[in-house]
Amino acid sequence: ATTINDGIISNNTAAGGGGIYACKYVNSGGDAYINGGIIEQNHASYAAGVFAENLYMTGGIVQDNGYHEDENGDIVVEPIRGGGVCAVNANITGGYIYGNMAVKEGGGIYIYAKGTLVLSSPAYVRYNEAGEKGGGVYLSENVVYDMDIARIRNNSAGIDGAQYYIVPAKES
Repeated sequence: ATTINDGIISNNTAAGGGGIYACKYVNSGGDAYINGGIIEQNHASYAAGVFAENLYMTGGIVQDNGYHEDENGDIVVEPIRGGGVCAVNANITGGYIYGNMAVKEGGGIYIYAKGTLVLSSPAYVRYNEAGEKGGGVYLSENVVYDMDIARIRNNSAGIDGAQYYIVPAKES
């Protein structure tokens, strides 16, 4: 497991999980525990801030993660999904996820693979941006969720779901 209690993880670039990459295939067991600290200004094609199979967040800040410009001001890395957080399962009961961006879905949080999301007080998801859907939160098909939607505010999306977007289940 990866555990963050304090400190700053900043200005990193990776293919996935620019700030934290917790996957069962790379010795971390796939679990990330964020109890404090700051994860900011990281860049990746997926999950610019945090990529985890299972995220447990009780505090801390995930902010300003997203695209990266080179010295000429050209964008060289753009997160397609999950600007702040990309996870299969997330239990977010504290902390702040704000100011993150994704080109397509899930500016703040992107949950996928029939996963789960619990989002409750005193956590906040604010001022995140998605180019297409789910500025604050994007839930892919068949995700089980329990969200206090009052915690999700002031996010934006280019097409639909400024605060949150839930992919409808397909009819069989």
